[in-house]
Amino acid sequence: MWRTANADELKELTDVIGHGVSVMEVCGDRRFRVLSINARVELITGLNHARISGFFLEEYLSPAVAEKLINNYQICVDSAQPFEYEETGDFPSGPVSWKTVLKPITDEQGKVVRIVVSSTDMTSRHSAETALRQATKALHESESRLRAAVVGAEIGIWEWNLRSRTIWLSDYWAPSLRTFDGPASMSVEQWINSIHPDDRMPAIAAAERVIRGELPSYGIEWRFYREGRGWQWRHIYGTATEHDERGRPIRISGAFRDISQERKTQEELRKLNAELEYRAIHDSLTGTLNRGAIIDMLDKELARARREDSQVTVALIDADHFKEINDTYGHQVGDYTLQEMVTRIQGVLRPYDHLGRYGGEEFLVVAPAKNGIAGLHERIRAAVALKSFSTPAGELDITVSIGVAESDETTSDADELIRRADEALYRAKQEGRNRVVRMAQPLDMENVAPAPAPQ
Repeated sequence: MWRTANADELKELTDVIGHGVSVMEVCGDRRFRVLSINARVELITGLNHARISGFFLEEYLSPAVAEKLINNYQICVDSAQPFEYEETGDFPSGPVSWKTVLKPITDEQGKVVRIVVSSTDMTSRHSAETALRQATKALHESESRLRAAVVGAEIGIWEWNLRSRTIWLSDYWAPSLRTFDGPASMSVEQWINSIHPDDRMPAIAAAERVIRGELPSYGIEWRFYREGRGWQWRHIYGTATEHDERGRPIRISGAFRDISQERKTQEELRKLNAELEYRAIHDSLTGTLNRGAIIDMLDKELARARREDSQVTVALIDADHFKEINDTYGHQVGDYTLQEMVTRIQGVLRPYDHLGRYGGEEFLVVAPAKNGIAGLHERIRAAVALKSFSTPAGELDITVSIGVAESDETTSDADELIRRADEALYRAKQEGRNRVVRMAQPLDMENVAPAPAPQ
Protein backbone atom coordinates (compact mmCIF):
# COMPACT_ATOMS: atom_id res chain seq x y z
CA MET A 1 0.00 0.00 0.00
CA TRP A 2 2.69 2.50 1.00
CA ARG A 3 4.57 1.83 -2.24
CA THR A 4 1.63 1.97 -4.69
CA ALA A 5 -1.17 4.20 -3.33
CA ASN A 6 -1.44 7.74 -4.70
CA ALA A 7 -1.53 10.88 -2.58
CA ASP A 8 -5.30 11.09 -2.13
CA GLU A 9 -5.60 7.39 -1.33
CA LEU A 10 -2.86 7.72 1.26
CA LYS A 11 -4.64 10.66 2.90
CA GLU A 12 -7.94 8.83 2.97
CA LEU A 13 -6.28 5.82 4.55
CA THR A 14 -4.41 7.83 7.21
CA ASP A 15 -7.10 10.36 8.20
CA VAL A 16 -8.73 7.78 10.47
CA ILE A 17 -5.52 7.43 12.49
CA GLY A 18 -5.53 9.43 15.71
CA HIS A 19 -1.98 10.69 15.51
CA GLY A 20 -0.11 12.48 12.75
CA VAL A 21 0.90 10.46 9.66
CA SER A 22 2.83 11.80 6.69
CA VAL A 23 4.18 9.87 3.68
CA MET A 24 7.35 11.12 2.00
CA GLU A 25 8.75 10.03 -1.37
CA VAL A 26 12.52 9.60 -1.58
CA CYS A 27 13.65 11.35 -4.76
CA GLY A 28 17.41 11.05 -4.44
CA ASP A 29 20.06 12.20 -2.04
CA ARG A 30 18.49 14.59 0.50
CA ARG A 31 15.46 15.10 -1.70
CA PHE A 32 12.10 14.34 -0.14
CA ARG A 33 8.69 15.13 -1.63
CA VAL A 34 5.41 15.15 0.26
CA LEU A 35 2.90 12.57 -0.90
CA SER A 36 0.32 13.09 1.84
CA ILE A 37 -0.35 14.43 5.32
CA ASN A 38 -3.36 13.30 7.30
CA ALA A 39 -5.97 15.41 9.05
CA ARG A 40 -4.13 15.32 12.38
CA VAL A 41 -0.98 16.81 10.85
CA GLU A 42 -3.10 19.46 9.12
CA LEU A 43 -4.75 20.36 12.43
CA ILE A 44 -1.55 20.64 14.43
CA THR A 45 0.70 22.35 11.86
CA GLY A 46 -1.76 24.45 9.92
CA LEU A 47 -0.51 22.90 6.62
CA ASN A 48 -2.90 21.76 3.91
CA HIS A 49 -2.61 18.43 2.11
CA ALA A 50 -3.93 19.70 -1.21
CA ARG A 51 -1.51 22.63 -1.25
CA ILE A 52 1.71 20.85 -0.35
CA SER A 53 1.24 17.39 -1.85
CA GLY A 54 3.91 16.93 -4.54
CA PHE A 55 6.16 19.64 -3.14
CA PHE A 56 9.63 19.13 -1.75
CA LEU A 57 10.17 20.00 1.92
CA GLU A 58 12.32 23.06 1.23
CA GLU A 59 9.58 24.46 -1.03
CA TYR A 60 7.02 25.06 1.71
CA LEU A 61 8.96 24.98 4.98
CA SER A 62 11.41 27.48 6.39
CA PRO A 63 15.05 26.61 5.64
CA ALA A 64 15.77 25.81 9.29
CA VAL A 65 12.81 23.43 9.70
CA ALA A 66 13.39 21.83 6.29
CA GLU A 67 17.07 21.25 7.08
CA LYS A 68 16.27 19.44 10.35
CA LEU A 69 13.68 17.20 8.71
CA ILE A 70 15.92 16.38 5.76
CA ASN A 71 18.76 15.42 8.11
CA ASN A 72 16.53 13.01 10.05
CA TYR A 73 14.93 11.53 6.91
CA GLN A 74 18.37 10.96 5.39
CA ILE A 75 19.47 9.02 8.48
CA CYS A 76 16.48 6.72 7.98
CA VAL A 77 17.30 6.30 4.28
CA ASP A 78 20.96 5.59 4.89
CA SER A 79 20.29 3.01 7.59
CA ALA A 80 17.12 1.57 6.02
CA GLN A 81 16.01 1.19 9.66
CA PRO A 82 13.28 2.89 11.70
CA PHE A 83 14.48 6.09 13.33
CA GLU A 84 12.91 7.79 16.36
CA TYR A 85 13.47 11.34 17.58
CA GLU A 86 11.78 14.42 19.02
CA GLU A 87 11.63 17.67 17.12
CA THR A 88 10.28 21.18 17.37
CA GLY A 89 9.57 23.40 14.42
CA ASP A 90 7.78 26.58 13.41
CA PHE A 91 4.71 25.91 11.30
CA PRO A 92 1.85 28.15 10.17
CA SER A 93 -0.02 27.24 13.36
CA GLY A 94 2.99 28.19 15.50
CA PRO A 95 5.73 26.19 17.26
CA VAL A 96 4.99 22.46 17.23
CA SER A 97 6.77 19.68 19.12
CA TRP A 98 6.61 16.09 17.86
CA LYS A 99 7.76 12.68 18.92
CA THR A 100 8.42 11.12 15.52
CA VAL A 101 9.06 7.58 14.27
CA LEU A 102 10.32 7.19 10.69
CA LYS A 103 9.47 3.87 9.00
CA PRO A 104 11.39 3.21 5.72
CA ILE A 105 9.53 1.53 2.80
CA THR A 106 11.77 -0.32 0.33
CA ASP A 107 11.33 -1.71 -3.16
CA GLU A 108 12.24 -5.24 -4.37
CA GLN A 109 15.94 -4.36 -4.42
CA GLY A 110 15.80 -3.07 -0.81
CA LYS A 111 16.12 0.56 -1.77
CA VAL A 112 14.23 3.03 0.44
CA VAL A 113 11.64 4.67 -1.79
CA ARG A 114 9.22 6.11 0.74
CA ILE A 115 9.16 7.06 4.42
CA VAL A 116 6.09 6.82 6.61
CA VAL A 117 6.34 9.55 9.25
CA SER A 118 4.33 8.74 12.38
CA SER A 119 4.21 11.75 14.75
CA THR A 120 2.71 12.22 18.18
CA ASP A 121 2.00 15.82 19.14
CA MET A 122 4.10 16.71 22.20
CA THR A 123 3.35 20.43 22.14
CA SER A 124 0.90 20.37 25.08
CA ARG A 125 3.17 18.13 27.08
CA HIS A 126 6.20 20.27 26.38
CA SER A 127 4.21 23.39 27.22
CA ALA A 128 3.14 21.78 30.47
CA GLU A 129 6.70 20.74 31.24
CA THR A 130 7.95 24.21 30.40
CA ALA A 131 5.26 25.75 32.56
CA LEU A 132 6.15 23.33 35.36
CA ARG A 133 9.83 24.22 35.09
CA GLN A 134 9.00 27.90 35.10
CA ALA A 135 6.63 27.46 38.03
CA THR A 136 9.24 25.46 39.92
CA LYS A 137 11.84 28.12 39.22
CA ALA A 138 9.42 30.85 40.26
CA LEU A 139 8.57 28.90 43.40
CA HIS A 140 12.25 28.53 44.27
CA GLU A 141 12.80 32.21 43.60
CA SER A 142 9.71 33.05 45.63
CA GLU A 143 10.91 30.84 48.47
CA SER A 144 14.31 32.51 48.30
CA ARG A 145 12.72 35.94 48.41
CA LEU A 146 10.44 34.85 51.23
CA ARG A 147 13.35 33.42 53.14
CA ALA A 148 15.34 36.60 52.60
CA ALA A 149 12.37 38.67 53.72
CA VAL A 150 11.76 36.48 56.75
CA VAL A 151 15.43 36.55 57.73
CA GLY A 152 15.63 40.29 57.17
CA ALA A 153 12.45 40.98 59.10
CA GLU A 154 13.36 38.54 61.90
CA ILE A 155 9.93 36.90 61.95
CA GLY A 156 8.67 33.42 62.74
CA ILE A 157 5.78 31.62 61.05
CA TRP A 158 2.97 29.49 62.45
CA GLU A 159 -0.03 27.48 61.35
CA TRP A 160 -3.06 26.39 63.36
CA ASN A 161 -4.97 23.28 62.25
CA LEU A 162 -8.41 23.79 63.76
CA ARG A 163 -9.49 20.20 63.12
CA SER A 164 -6.54 18.56 64.86
CA ARG A 165 -6.23 21.40 67.40
CA THR A 166 -2.49 21.55 66.82
CA ILE A 167 -0.23 24.50 66.12
CA TRP A 168 2.99 24.31 64.13
CA LEU A 169 5.56 27.05 64.58
CA SER A 170 9.02 27.87 63.37
CA ASP A 171 11.42 30.68 64.16
CA TYR A 172 14.33 28.91 62.46
CA TRP A 173 14.96 31.90 60.20
CA ALA A 174 14.97 34.41 63.03
CA PRO A 175 18.15 33.88 65.09
CA SER A 176 17.42 36.75 67.44
CA LEU A 177 13.85 35.56 67.96
CA ARG A 178 14.31 31.84 68.66
CA THR A 179 11.34 31.42 70.97
CA PHE A 180 11.10 27.78 69.93
CA ASP A 181 14.57 27.24 68.39
CA GLY A 182 13.29 25.90 65.08
CA PRO A 183 10.13 24.05 64.04
CA ALA A 184 7.87 22.98 66.89
CA SER A 185 4.40 21.53 67.28
CA MET A 186 2.11 21.92 70.24
CA SER A 187 -1.52 21.63 71.22
CA VAL A 188 -3.78 24.64 71.43
CA GLU A 189 -3.79 24.24 75.21
CA GLN A 190 0.01 24.36 75.35
CA TRP A 191 -0.01 27.43 73.11
CA ILE A 192 -2.50 29.21 75.37
CA ASN A 193 -0.57 28.29 78.52
CA SER A 194 2.57 29.85 77.06
CA ILE A 195 0.80 33.24 76.92
CA HIS A 196 1.00 35.63 79.84
CA PRO A 197 -2.13 35.30 82.04
CA ASP A 198 -2.99 38.97 81.55
CA ASP A 199 -2.89 38.55 77.76
CA ARG A 200 -4.73 35.23 77.35
CA MET A 201 -8.31 36.45 77.17
CA PRO A 202 -7.60 39.18 74.56
CA ALA A 203 -5.58 36.65 72.53
CA ILE A 204 -8.34 34.04 72.62
CA ALA A 205 -11.01 36.62 71.80
CA ALA A 206 -9.09 37.87 68.75
CA ALA A 207 -8.63 34.35 67.37
CA GLU A 208 -12.26 33.40 68.01
CA ARG A 209 -13.50 36.31 65.87
CA VAL A 210 -11.60 34.83 62.90
CA ILE A 211 -12.86 31.31 63.72
CA ARG A 212 -16.45 32.57 63.79
CA GLY A 213 -15.92 34.29 60.45
CA GLU A 214 -16.39 37.79 61.84
CA LEU A 215 -12.94 38.86 60.63
CA PRO A 216 -10.65 37.44 57.92
CA SER A 217 -7.53 38.10 60.00
CA TYR A 218 -6.29 39.56 63.25
CA GLY A 219 -3.23 41.10 64.83
CA ILE A 220 -2.47 41.34 68.52
CA GLU A 221 0.42 41.77 70.92
CA TRP A 222 1.04 39.46 73.83
CA ARG A 223 3.79 38.04 75.99
CA PHE A 224 5.34 34.57 75.61
CA TYR A 225 7.41 32.95 78.32
CA ARG A 226 10.93 32.09 77.21
CA GLU A 227 13.14 29.97 79.39
CA GLY A 228 16.07 31.99 80.64
CA ARG A 229 14.68 35.30 79.35
CA GLY A 230 11.32 35.52 81.06
CA TRP A 231 8.32 37.11 79.38
CA GLN A 232 9.01 38.38 75.88
CA TRP A 233 6.62 40.55 73.87
CA ARG A 234 5.49 39.20 70.49
CA HIS A 235 3.31 40.69 67.77
CA ILE A 236 1.12 37.92 66.33
CA TYR A 237 -0.65 38.13 62.97
CA GLY A 238 -3.01 35.43 61.70
CA THR A 239 -5.40 34.98 58.79
CA ALA A 240 -7.80 32.21 57.76
CA THR A 241 -6.08 30.38 54.87
CA GLU A 242 -8.30 27.33 54.41
CA HIS A 243 -12.05 26.77 54.76
CA ASP A 244 -14.38 23.77 54.72
CA GLU A 245 -17.24 23.23 52.30
CA ARG A 246 -19.46 25.48 54.44
CA GLY A 247 -16.94 28.30 54.37
CA ARG A 248 -15.82 27.88 57.96
CA PRO A 249 -12.11 28.34 58.71
CA ILE A 250 -10.21 25.10 59.27
CA ARG A 251 -6.70 26.53 59.10
CA ILE A 252 -5.21 29.81 60.31
CA SER A 253 -1.70 30.80 59.27
CA GLY A 254 0.40 33.75 60.24
CA ALA A 255 3.64 35.21 61.48
CA PHE A 256 5.08 36.53 64.71
CA ARG A 257 7.95 38.81 65.60
CA ASP A 258 9.73 40.01 68.71
CA ILE A 259 8.65 43.46 69.83
CA SER A 260 10.24 43.34 73.29
CA GLN A 261 12.68 46.11 72.44
CA GLU A 262 9.91 48.19 70.88
CA ARG A 263 7.84 47.75 74.02
CA LYS A 264 10.83 48.68 76.17
CA THR A 265 11.42 51.77 74.05
CA GLN A 266 7.73 52.70 74.24
CA GLU A 267 7.79 52.34 78.02
CA GLU A 268 10.92 54.48 78.25
CA LEU A 269 9.27 57.11 76.05
CA ARG A 270 6.12 56.95 78.17
CA LYS A 271 8.14 57.50 81.32
CA LEU A 272 10.10 60.30 79.66
CA ASN A 273 6.90 62.00 78.50
CA ALA A 274 5.40 61.59 81.95
CA GLU A 275 8.55 63.10 83.46
CA LEU A 276 8.47 66.00 81.02
CA GLU A 277 4.79 66.58 81.66
CA TYR A 278 5.45 66.49 85.40
CA ARG A 279 8.32 68.95 85.13
CA ALA A 280 6.24 71.24 82.94
CA ILE A 281 3.73 71.82 85.74
CA HIS A 282 5.75 71.22 88.91
CA ASP A 283 8.33 73.23 90.78
CA SER A 284 11.73 71.51 90.58
CA LEU A 285 12.70 72.34 94.18
CA THR A 286 9.59 71.59 96.18
CA GLY A 287 7.60 69.27 93.87
CA THR A 288 4.48 71.44 94.20
CA LEU A 289 2.62 72.81 91.19
CA ASN A 290 4.49 75.69 89.59
CA ARG A 291 3.05 79.18 89.19
CA GLY A 292 1.38 78.58 85.84
CA ALA A 293 -0.11 75.23 86.89
CA ILE A 294 -1.54 76.46 90.20
CA ILE A 295 -3.19 79.43 88.45
CA ASP A 296 -4.67 77.04 85.84
CA MET A 297 -6.01 74.95 88.71
CA LEU A 298 -7.56 78.04 90.28
CA ASP A 299 -9.27 78.88 86.98
CA LYS A 300 -10.74 75.37 86.84
CA GLU A 301 -11.94 75.48 90.43
CA LEU A 302 -13.56 78.90 89.87
CA ALA A 303 -15.37 77.54 86.80
CA ARG A 304 -16.57 74.54 88.79
CA ALA A 305 -17.70 76.78 91.65
CA ARG A 306 -19.78 78.87 89.25
CA ARG A 307 -21.46 75.73 87.86
CA GLU A 308 -22.19 74.40 91.35
CA ASP A 309 -22.95 77.79 92.97
CA SER A 310 -20.19 77.23 95.54
CA GLN A 311 -17.02 79.03 96.63
CA VAL A 312 -13.27 78.66 96.36
CA THR A 313 -10.73 79.95 98.84
CA VAL A 314 -7.25 81.10 97.95
CA ALA A 315 -4.48 81.36 100.51
CA LEU A 316 -1.17 83.08 99.89
CA ILE A 317 1.46 81.68 102.27
CA ASP A 318 4.75 83.48 102.85
CA ALA A 319 7.67 82.27 104.95
CA ASP A 320 8.43 84.91 107.55
CA HIS A 321 11.92 86.44 107.48
CA PHE A 322 13.01 84.01 104.80
CA LYS A 323 15.53 86.46 103.31
CA GLU A 324 17.38 86.48 106.61
CA ILE A 325 17.67 82.68 106.53
CA ASN A 326 19.18 82.80 103.02
CA ASP A 327 21.51 85.64 103.92
CA THR A 328 22.63 84.07 107.20
CA TYR A 329 22.80 80.36 106.42
CA GLY A 330 22.96 80.26 102.65
CA HIS A 331 20.59 79.15 99.92
CA GLN A 332 21.12 75.45 100.60
CA VAL A 333 19.60 75.84 104.06
CA GLY A 334 16.92 78.08 102.58
CA ASP A 335 16.01 75.44 100.00
CA TYR A 336 15.86 72.76 102.69
CA THR A 337 13.59 74.99 104.77
CA LEU A 338 11.14 75.46 101.88
CA GLN A 339 11.06 71.72 101.20
CA GLU A 340 10.30 70.91 104.83
CA MET A 341 7.68 73.66 104.97
CA VAL A 342 5.91 72.18 101.92
CA THR A 343 5.94 68.73 103.53
CA ARG A 344 4.22 70.11 106.64
CA ILE A 345 1.62 72.02 104.60
CA GLN A 346 0.82 68.96 102.45
CA GLY A 347 0.26 66.96 105.64
CA VAL A 348 -2.64 69.28 106.51
CA LEU A 349 -4.31 69.67 103.10
CA ARG A 350 -7.36 67.69 102.09
CA PRO A 351 -7.19 65.34 99.03
CA TYR A 352 -8.93 67.89 96.82
CA ASP A 353 -6.87 70.92 97.86
CA HIS A 354 -4.04 72.16 95.63
CA LEU A 355 -0.65 73.61 96.56
CA GLY A 356 1.64 75.51 94.24
CA ARG A 357 4.75 77.66 94.45
CA TYR A 358 3.68 81.17 93.51
CA GLY A 359 7.17 82.67 93.60
CA GLY A 360 10.23 82.71 95.87
CA GLU A 361 9.08 81.77 99.36
CA GLU A 362 5.37 82.36 98.54
CA PHE A 363 2.96 79.47 98.05
CA LEU A 364 -0.65 79.41 96.90
CA VAL A 365 -3.29 77.03 98.27
CA VAL A 366 -6.48 76.60 96.23
CA ALA A 367 -9.16 74.98 98.36
CA PRO A 368 -12.84 74.36 97.50
CA ALA A 369 -15.10 75.66 100.25
CA LYS A 370 -16.27 72.18 101.29
CA ASN A 371 -16.46 70.33 104.58
CA GLY A 372 -13.32 70.91 106.57
CA ILE A 373 -12.49 74.32 105.13
CA ALA A 374 -13.07 75.98 108.51
CA GLY A 375 -9.77 76.17 110.34
CA LEU A 376 -7.76 74.77 107.36
CA HIS A 377 -5.50 77.78 107.07
CA GLU A 378 -4.90 78.00 110.81
CA ARG A 379 -3.94 74.30 110.76
CA ILE A 380 -1.42 75.11 108.02
CA ARG A 381 0.07 77.95 110.09
CA ALA A 382 0.24 75.79 113.20
CA ALA A 383 1.83 72.82 111.36
CA VAL A 384 4.70 75.02 110.22
CA ALA A 385 5.24 76.72 113.60
CA LEU A 386 4.64 73.61 115.72
CA LYS A 387 8.28 72.61 116.06
CA SER A 388 11.69 73.74 114.96
CA PHE A 389 13.14 72.77 111.56
CA SER A 390 16.17 70.51 111.70
CA THR A 391 18.48 71.93 109.03
CA PRO A 392 22.15 71.49 108.12
CA ALA A 393 22.69 74.76 110.03
CA GLY A 394 20.93 73.47 113.15
CA GLU A 395 17.48 73.95 114.61
CA LEU A 396 15.54 76.89 113.13
CA ASP A 397 12.13 78.27 114.09
CA ILE A 398 10.09 79.01 110.99
CA THR A 399 6.66 80.66 110.80
CA VAL A 400 4.38 81.70 107.97
CA SER A 401 1.94 84.51 107.33
CA ILE A 402 -1.22 83.63 105.41
CA GLY A 403 -3.63 85.87 103.49
CA VAL A 404 -6.97 84.26 102.57
CA ALA A 405 -9.65 85.35 100.10
CA GLU A 406 -12.87 83.57 99.19
CA SER A 407 -14.73 83.82 95.90
CA ASP A 408 -18.32 85.03 95.67
CA GLU A 409 -20.74 85.97 92.94
CA THR A 410 -18.82 89.20 92.30
CA THR A 411 -15.45 87.49 91.74
CA SER A 412 -14.49 88.09 88.13
CA ASP A 413 -11.38 85.95 87.72
CA ALA A 414 -8.36 84.32 89.35
CA ASP A 415 -6.29 87.52 89.27
CA GLU A 416 -8.88 89.36 91.36
CA LEU A 417 -9.01 86.59 93.96
CA ILE A 418 -5.21 86.40 94.20
CA ARG A 419 -4.99 90.18 94.51
CA ARG A 420 -7.39 90.11 97.45
CA ALA A 421 -5.43 87.25 99.08
CA ASP A 422 -2.23 89.29 98.60
CA GLU A 423 -3.83 92.26 100.33
CA ALA A 424 -4.77 89.99 103.24
CA LEU A 425 -1.21 88.63 103.34
CA TYR A 426 0.16 92.17 103.47
CA ARG A 427 -2.14 92.86 106.44
CA ALA A 428 -0.91 89.70 108.18
CA LYS A 429 2.69 90.88 107.77
CA GLN A 430 1.81 94.32 109.05
CA GLU A 431 0.08 92.89 112.12
CA GLY A 432 3.14 90.96 113.24
CA ARG A 433 3.42 87.83 111.00
CA ASN A 434 2.75 84.19 112.00
CA ARG A 435 -0.97 84.65 111.57
CA VAL A 436 -3.88 84.16 109.19
CA VAL A 437 -5.80 87.13 107.85
CA ARG A 438 -8.93 86.61 105.81
CA MET A 439 -10.44 89.07 103.38
CA ALA A 440 -14.06 87.94 103.25
CA GLN A 441 -15.26 90.71 100.96
CA PRO A 442 -13.46 93.45 99.06
CA LEU A 443 -12.17 96.11 101.50
CA ASP A 444 -13.47 94.05 104.46
CA MET A 445 -10.50 92.58 106.34
CA GLU A 446 -10.83 90.38 109.41
CA ASN A 447 -8.12 88.82 111.51
CA VAL A 448 -9.71 85.46 112.14
CA ALA A 449 -6.79 83.56 113.63
CA PRO A 450 -4.22 85.78 115.28
CA ALA A 451 -1.25 84.11 116.83
CA PRO A 452 1.32 85.30 119.31
CA ALA A 453 4.26 87.07 117.78
CA PRO A 454 7.27 84.80 117.42
CA GLN A 455 9.63 84.88 120.36
